Amino acid sequence: MYISEFNRFEELVLRNLDFLYDYAIRKTGNTWNAEKTVQQTVETAHIHFSLYNRDGDFKKWIGRILSEQADEYACAEVLNEKVTGK
Repeated sequence: MYISEFNRFEELVLRNLDFLYDYAIRKTGNTWNAEKTVQQTVETAHIHFSLYNRDGDFKKWIGRILSEQADEYACAEVLNEKVTGK
């Protein structure tokens, strides 16, 4: 990723950070999991930013990524509870 692309990515993420955090809290139910989910979402979005359609809605694009990350995290927690009995 070139510096100008990274700057654009950073600008878009910062502009939508409150939305991501609020959405993550609603999806995960607590601040700890929300923070982890937002971090994973930003990392995943950064890796796949070249696939983002520059004419598209970034908020919707990254929101879908967050939703998938939260769902995967919830499934992992359920599986962990079944395995550990906690």
